[in-house]
Amino acid sequence: MDDPNPVNSGRGFERLRAAGVEVFTGACEEEARRLNEPFACWIRTKKPFVTLKSAMTLDGQLALPPSGKKHGKHSGKRRNWITSEESRAEVHRMRHAADALLTGIGTILAMIRCLPIAAVSPAASVFYALFLIRDCGFRQNPCCRNRCR
Repeated sequence: MDDPNPVNSGRGFERLRAAGVEVFTGACEEEARRLNEPFACWIRTKKPFVTLKSAMTLDGQLALPPSGKKHGKHSGKRRNWITSEESRAEVHRMRHAADALLTGIGTILAMIRCLPIAAVSPAASVFYALFLIRDCGFRQNPCCRNRCR
């Protein structure tokens, strides 16, 4: 795959060839395009690559009501998920790849103990992202402000 940045496109291939390295192009090109899609989007449009993650029930609910049963040491209410374990694991991987995360204050207040994410691998245990929090009621408490800086 050629570099999507017109300033650099082809120059890396030229330098490798000039150094006597045989260069093949086109191998795994589709995978390379997917991997570099956010960067290519920025270079082409000067706009960020945006991924929308959403989950809802068939009747349009974003979450199920809590069951009220004790579950875990941090919560007095058991969380009823509307998504599968596999889906939640994929969302964690997506969050790791993001430069910024936009979420509502309800999510922050409900999940402050497990944000930004649970680690999906030892190499992914460190995660830094800009959190953009929608809070039109100014409910963000000082604990959240300090945690999300």
